[in-house]
Amino acid sequence: MKQRIGLVIFLFFLIAPALSLACSNLGTNTHAGIIEQIDSKAGTLALVDAETGKSITFLVSPNLLASLKPNNRVMINFKVDGKALVAEKIQI
Repeated sequence: MKQRIGLVIFLFFLIAPALSLACSNLGTNTHAGIIEQIDSKAGTLALVDAETGKSITFLVSPNLLASLKPNNRVMINFKVDGKALVAEKIQI
């Protein structure tokens, strides 16, 4: 029994960092919040995360950036590419 509890605790700490990459109630690789800033030249946007209140920067393709404005409430589905978060789909 103690081994099983130890295994569960170990697995939790192993998986927890991956789960923290997204808003917990939206599922993996999804964040929701308000667009704080858009940098068209750099191809990025900063999102104030609805759950944590922290700013998160995403790389965004020009075609996705075209329809966005600061203060838009959005949900972003993304992939992790190295240390970068790359927006794949953005819903306003």
